[in-house]
Amino acid sequence: MASDNLFDGLQAAAFDTVTAIMGYSAVWQPSDGSPAQTARVLLKNPTEPQKLADQEYDPYRYTMEYKMGVFPGLKQSVDANGTEEVTISGASYYVRQVHARFDGKTMTATLEVKQ
Repeated sequence: MASDNLFDGLQAAAFDTVTAIMGYSAVWQPSDGSPAQTARVLLKNPTEPQKLADQEYDPYRYTMEYKMGVFPGLKQSVDANGTEEVTISGASYYVRQVHARFDGKTMTATLEVKQ
């Protein structure tokens, strides 16, 4: 669905540019056996011992940001207590939560390193 709001187009272009330059390749293999899905995502790995954004510092908490429409079904599976995993640059993570952020066009997934 196309938007007539100039900001929506600029926002999408900016997100695409940032993920292309500073993002990482991510692969989600759905636990239901559906085909693997790939996308460029932003990965946040906090290393500073301070409050970051709206979360307390946790050296084991990673977050992945991606555009709404990427990884369709991931949020629904996690919300239904599905055990989902993503691989980002060769490292595997469990997806613990997925939330829509800001205006609902950016998804943030809380990750835990798979050990």
